[in-house]
Amino acid sequence: MQGPFPIKFDPEAALIRDQRKILDMTATSWLSFREFNGLLVYYTHLMSYRCAIREVRVGIDSAVPDKVLKMPPCDPRDPSVIPHDSQPYLKLAPSTQFVSVELTYRDGSVSEIKSSGAEARSPEGGSLSDTTPCCICAVLWRKRHRGA
Repeated sequence: MQGPFPIKFDPEAALIRDQRKILDMTATSWLSFREFNGLLVYYTHLMSYRCAIREVRVGIDSAVPDKVLKMPPCDPRDPSVIPHDSQPYLKLAPSTQFVSVELTYRDGSVSEIKSSGAEARSPEGGSLSDTTPCCICAVLWRKRHRGA
């Protein structure tokens, strides 16, 4: 036998599969806290891999994620870009103790609920693991979209 041989490749399926794999490996980076004119929780990491996500829910001081986060649609041509008109963070009350998060993936499966304390209130931020530095995506997004 000689080639060329047809190879089946579904770019959308590959994108979703690879982003899901990244999300599974980086669950401690899904959220990042920062003290900046109040307490903020960034979800830029989730926005960057949103092509694999159908829905994101968070719970503020609740073990049950009950608030749906607005995510921009997936752009398969540039899947990790965060659109300039998106807001990749929530402002939290200064008294917030923790945030829970749950993902529903595009295939309908649901992640474990992850929770993180908001005690990491330094200007550098903190994440679900409280040892991972603030998501670099947030810094790059601010520089790109706000000239900071």
